Amino acid sequence: MTSIASIERLEAVNGKTPSAVALKVVGDLVDGALRWLGAAPLMFAGFGHGRSIAVTLAGGTPGFIDGERNRLRIPLASLDDPALAQVDQQFGSLLLAPG
Repeated sequence: MTSIASIERLEAVNGKTPSAVALKVVGDLVDGALRWLGAAPLMFAGFGHGRSIAVTLAGGTPGFIDGERNRLRIPLASLDDPALAQVDQQFGSLLLAPG
């Protein structure tokens, strides 16, 4: 099995990441993102540090996650594995909304 240890090697195998992917990165919770939070009953939450990453599900009634422009609040009780949420970890999420 071949190990892929760099972005350059990954791109050599799979091709470059389309630039449109970067447009989906949200640094602030703009109005559209806040509306999405209010509609989503399900979230995949990824937590990581360095080369380590773990993913868990979170769920509840639509709006179980809320936030402000620079703060996201996720109830620990909504996470399948709340122990993954640690201070100073990287975070990424995918929220699913009906429709």
